[in-house]
This record gives sequence, C-alpha cells and structure tokens, in this order.
Amino acid sequence: MNLVFIKFLKGFTLYTLVIALLSVAINYALPEIQITPVYLYLIAFMYAINFLIFAQLSRALQNKPNRFINAFMLLNFGKLFLYIILIGIYIFLYRNDAVSFTITFVIYYILFTIYEVTALLKIKQ
Repeated sequence: MNLVFIKFLKGFTLYTLVIALLSVAINYALPEIQITPVYLYLIAFMYAINFLIFAQLSRALQNKPNRFINAFMLLNFGKLFLYIILIGIYIFLYRNDAVSFTITFVIYYILFTIYEVTALLKIKQ
C-alpha cells in the first residue's frame, strides 16, 4: 500500500467515526428528528463502498494517470446506480421508513462524497 492510500484510510476512518458518533447523538438527543433505524448499517455500507472506490481510483491514478477521469466517471456512475437500487429495494420492503431512510441516505451520500472529492483533490496537488 502506498502512503497516500494509508493517509486516506486513517482520515476516512476518523471522518466516518465522527459521522457515526454525531448520528448516534442526534438519534438519542433529538428523537423528533427521524433517522432511519438502520443508519449505522448505512454508514458501514457507505464506508466500505467508498473505501473500495478510492482504492481503485488511487490505483488508476498511479498506473495510468490519463485514464483516471474514465475510471472516476465509471466508478461513480456504478456507485450511484448501486445506491439507487439499494434505496429502491429498501423502500419497496419497508415503506413505513421510506422517507427517513431516503433523507438519511442522501445526507450520508453528500457527506461521504465531500470527503472523497477533497481527498482526490489533495492527491493531485
């Protein structure tokens, strides 16, 4: 493993733990805010997916930098497609939790995407 990937892994793990702790705090301190009951599983799922995607992107950047854009677009399209399928299946199975699940999912998606993009921008500098 290279130094950039290890640095990302440490920072990403810490970032994810902060998100998880804030989510737990919001869930217990502010019960009027509807967070889906599976929010910790969502965090773990998004952590794993973003970890795998960043590993592929950092490898693509090292091996063939000119193909990085293609890999970035393809992997993010696949991730988004996977997320849409997951949301659809969850909504179909648990209609009573559809709104809170979708809102929680979108918030986590935005938070994880912000970290991923900033980490990728730091690599290019």
